[in-house]
Amino acid sequence: MQHDVPKVPLDYWNESVFRFYLVRELLSIDQTIDCRTEWNRVDLMIPGDCGAVLCELKFFLALTLRNSSGDFLRFKGGASSKNFQEYSQVIKKLQAARNSRWTEDTGGLSAAYLILAYADYVGEKKPKRSYRDFYAELKAEPPIVEILSVVDSVKIDGCFQFSCKLLEVELL
Repeated sequence: MQHDVPKVPLDYWNESVFRFYLVRELLSIDQTIDCRTEWNRVDLMIPGDCGAVLCELKFFLALTLRNSSGDFLRFKGGASSKNFQEYSQVIKKLQAARNSRWTEDTGGLSAAYLILAYADYVGEKKPKRSYRDFYAELKAEPPIVEILSVVDSVKIDGCFQFSCKLLEVELL
């Protein structure tokens, strides 16, 4: 990501672009990985001998809106309790996925993960709340089995602090 952000600034990114980079990285490790996107409303499903691995993505970023001269106007989006509700709902969705009819088509489920990525704007003006306020201190408590920090607060594009966590979700 850090190599591509100078070419395409983070302001142009979204969850789909982030998924592209994730899939590209997986395929660079093993070209035979079968990555299926939007599988029964799950962002990414990877079939396996022991059952499928489900992966949901949450990519949070407050965009800076500027006028035609490039002057800052305001933020579009940003950290809020609504984002946190989305996060909580996807955890519940992953936890209950084993009960879905379509899991039979995958040979069952072996694991479920949420990749949570967020970028806080730290440039000239800052939003009232940061994503870090909501997600920096997450704990591995049921239904979250484990949290792995992939990237912790790395400055990207000069004005964003980027963080990424991998959360393993307990399957019911």
